[in-house]
Amino acid sequence: MINFLMLFFLSFQLVPTQQSDLEWVGGWPFGPCYFCATDTLRDLCFLQSGGGVYILDINDPSNPAIISERIKTEGRYRNITYNYDQQMLFIQKMTFPNDSTFEYRTETWDVSSIYNPAFVSEYNFGNYHYQYILKDTLAYIPVNKYVPPYQQGYKIYNIANPNNIQLIYYDTTREVNYLCLMDSLLILSSDSIYIINNSDPLNPILISSIPSSILGWFYWCGIKNEYLFSMNPNMLFVFDISDPQNPQLIDSLTNSVFPYSAIIHRDKIYISSMDKLGIVDISDPYNCNYIGIFPIQIMCFAYHQIAAYKDNILLPIEMNLLTIDIDNPSNPQITSEFQVNLENYDFEIIDDYLLLIDLNQYINNQSQLRVIDIFDYNNCHQISSCTLISSPYSIEIKDNYSFIGEYHDSTMSFLEIIDISNPLHPCIVNTCSLPPIYGEYTHINGNLLYLSPDYLYNISN
Repeated sequence: MINFLMLFFLSFQLVPTQQSDLEWVGGWPFGPCYFCATDTLRDLCFLQSGGGVYILDINDPSNPAIISERIKTEGRYRNITYNYDQQMLFIQKMTFPNDSTFEYRTETWDVSSIYNPAFVSEYNFGNYHYQYILKDTLAYIPVNKYVPPYQQGYKIYNIANPNNIQLIYYDTTREVNYLCLMDSLLILSSDSIYIINNSDPLNPILISSIPSSILGWFYWCGIKNEYLFSMNPNMLFVFDISDPQNPQLIDSLTNSVFPYSAIIHRDKIYISSMDKLGIVDISDPYNCNYIGIFPIQIMCFAYHQIAAYKDNILLPIEMNLLTIDIDNPSNPQITSEFQVNLENYDFEIIDDYLLLIDLNQYINNQSQLRVIDIFDYNNCHQISSCTLISSPYSIEIKDNYSFIGEYHDSTMSFLEIIDISNPLHPCIVNTCSLPPIYGEYTHINGNLLYLSPDYLYNISN
């Protein structure tokens, strides 16, 4: 599956020297969500989603509500961290300075006004970083050893002035996946959990460690009171570290969502996953449990295309069709969500009608061509359908006919030709048996029909 909106973003960045006549004016940035941060004083969660950030009211943790979605970029955000003292967001993003390379840069945003966040500055901390831990005027950043220049450890930056950020310390002693701070303690997680005396950040001293041979590799860690929470992809672990020299495992919990990132907010852990936000109650560290999951609806997986219709973009998203108003391209808005309840592989538009091929019911031999009236894009509705004989993967339109490629089994495929001159009554006019091919698309040029990967047909009759 391909995230076409992301390809749309990248198309404006990959070859700037060849497309200098193009000007970026806006886009729909939201997509997969990997990272989040919270403001525990204002009951806010900042949730990264594709190339945008949702600001959520989490006063009721079982029912988060969107406050703002004004923070956006041309590319894709990769990380997000919040500074309480400055009410500032540090958001890492992937950028393309030329047509052959990319780099990670960090944007700073002033979110003192949650309804009107303001861009402040941009800084290059080097390669991709999983997190930033901010304390007072310092930023602690793990170094990712798996991307160039393939280094390890963690760095400390002075961020007192966001417009003049400076590196002041670099520790290369060990690999670091994640880190957290509590008073004078610095906790590092990777092949083991390392508890460090950080009274002098320029002279850290190891106190104790928890080897990964006991519980597996550690990807995330966080501290509340005298308890350390750490996760791998499958489990959440809780340690009592009231005695830093002798940490004790007191609880464990199977993860209900895959953890890309997490943050502790009061007595909850908010876990950022691919298409949802998991919420874990840790009020009793000896008995942690999941209490809520907030779905992120803007997960875009389209097999073939998005389409333009009047001043709108039509976007198939899993089991729905979104209509996005792009009359103001710098501020696109969802105007409708039509639930088509299908697994959409491809679609075409002719006049005021959207033709969708649906293989959702193929297991019951009920694959369909569905015809949807989109004249009023705020009130899309299905007006007819036509049953197909096999599993459709592509549709192309010529004149008043739709040509649908269908895979049947290892012995044969089909090309069905449907008369759509009357959208209320589409009817099959021909079914052609083909070799057992499974192509990704069809394409028509004149009287020639191309079926990938390597078949060409004359469709003049």
